[in-house]
Amino acid sequence: MNCKAEQEKQMLADQRKQQEESWQKHSQRLTDIAKNNEGVWISTKLFYIVGSLSLLSIITIAIEIAFYVYFKWIH
Repeated sequence: MNCKAEQEKQMLADQRKQQEESWQKHSQRLTDIAKNNEGVWISTKLFYIVGSLSLLSIITIAIEIAFYVYFKWIH
C-alpha cells in the first residue's frame, strides 16, 4: 500500500511540474508577443483618425437633428 501512495505522490509531482512548465512557456510566449507588439493592435494614428471621424459624424448628426427640430417648430 505504501508503494501505491508513493506512486500517486510521484504522479502528482510530475503533473505539477508539467503544468508549471506549460504555464512558463505560455507566459514567455505572451511576454514575447507583447514585447514585439504583435497581435491585434491598432496604431495610435489610426485610433485618432477613427475617433475623429466618429466624433465628427456624431456632431454632424446632432446639428442635423437640431436644424430639423428648429425649422419644424418655425413652420
